[in-house]
Amino acid sequence: MHVADDWFADLSKVRAPSLILWGARDPYAPVRFGERLAKNVGGTFTPVDSGHWYELEQPDFVAAQLQAFWAGLR
Repeated sequence: MHVADDWFADLSKVRAPSLILWGARDPYAPVRFGERLAKNVGGTFTPVDSGHWYELEQPDFVAAQLQAFWAGLR
C-alpha cells in the first residue's frame, strides 16, 4: 500500500509541535500510518483504544491527551 507516499516526505518541513492521535483499531488506516506521520513531523504519537472515530469513541481520553499536550507547550 502506497498511501500518501507523494506528500509524506514534505511533512518533515513541519516545525510546529504535533500530537498525533490514532485509533489503534482503525479499520481504514492502520496504526503504522499514524506512527509514520508522527515520525515525519517530529511529533508525539499516542494510540487511542478505538476505531477510526477516536474522538467520538474515547472523548475523555482524547480531551485529556490534548490538555496535557497543550499544557506542555511553551
